Amino acid sequence: MKIASYNIMSGGFNDYNFNSLKPQRLDLLKKAIKEIDADFIGLIDTFKWKDIFRQQDLKKLFNYKKVFHINMDDVRVDKKIGLTVLTNFLNVKFKKVSLITRNCIQAELKFPHNKTLDIFTIYLDDLSEDARLEQIQTLFNKINPNPTIIMGDFNAINPKDIKQSKDNFKRFLKINPDFKKRKDFNSYFKPSFSNMLRVDVIPLILAKGLLDARGENLKDRQPTVFTPLSDLGENGLILTVDHIFCTSEIKTKKFKNYKKNLFKKASDHYPISVEITL
Repeated sequence: MKIASYNIMSGGFNDYNFNSLKPQRLDLLKKAIKEIDADFIGLIDTFKWKDIFRQQDLKKLFNYKKVFHINMDDVRVDKKIGLTVLTNFLNVKFKKVSLITRNCIQAELKFPHNKTLDIFTIYLDDLSEDARLEQIQTLFNKINPNPTIIMGDFNAINPKDIKQSKDNFKRFLKINPDFKKRKDFNSYFKPSFSNMLRVDVIPLILAKGLLDARGENLKDRQPTVFTPLSDLGENGLILTVDHIFCTSEIKTKKFKNYKKNLFKKASDHYPISVEITL
C-alpha cells in the first residue's frame, strides 16, 4: 500500500486571494497526483476547497473512491486553509480532530483479521516551535494503540537535517544577497528558521516510538521546500519539513521524493511517498 503526503500550496490557487473561483494550478495538480498514484494521499493546504468543492467533485477530479476534506479553523491564520484526504481504500472512517489551535484528519482503515491502521494527516504551525509542540502533544493524547502513521507538513526538521538545513540557507543567502532586504525577512523568514532550528518537535515524535519513514538513507533525506514555483526561485530548495512517521509495527520500503519537472510547477513543496505493510 502506497501512502503519500503533498503540500499543494494554497489549494492550487496562485495566492490566498478570495476572489478567484477556480485553482489556477488544478490541472497540474491532477497530473501530479496521478503520477504519484498513491492508495492514500494526504493533501496539505487545500485553501478554499471546502467552499468550492463537494466531496463528489473531488472524487471525480482526482479519480479516487473516498474523499474527506476539512477547514483547519486555525486560530492565528485568518484564511481558509484546509486538509484533504483521497483514497481508494473502501473500509475507512474519517474524523476531524482538534489540535487546540487547528484541526487535522484521522483516517481509520480496517483490514482483515481485525487489523486497524490510523493515519493522521497534519499541518503544523509555520511560525512557532512552541505552537507545533502543543499541537503534536495534543495529537499524542488522542492516538489509539493501533498501528499509526502521522504525516504531512510539520514545519519542523529532523535533527539529522540540521547541518544540511543551515548549509542550504547559508548558500541561498550567498546566491541571493538581496533576499535579506525583503520586508518579511526579519519579520517572518529569519524567526521561522530560527524556531525550526530548536528542533524540539521531531525528537518528541521519535521519543514516542515512531520511526522516520526516510530511514538512514542519505538520498532520501532531500529537502522538500522550496520548488522553483515559490518566490525563492531556482535556489530555494532548503528544508525538509514534509515527513511520514510510522509506529514500529508498520514495515516501510521504497521511500520516494518526487522531483520531476511537473512537481516543480505544481506546488512550492515536493511530495513524498512510502510503501507500507502491516
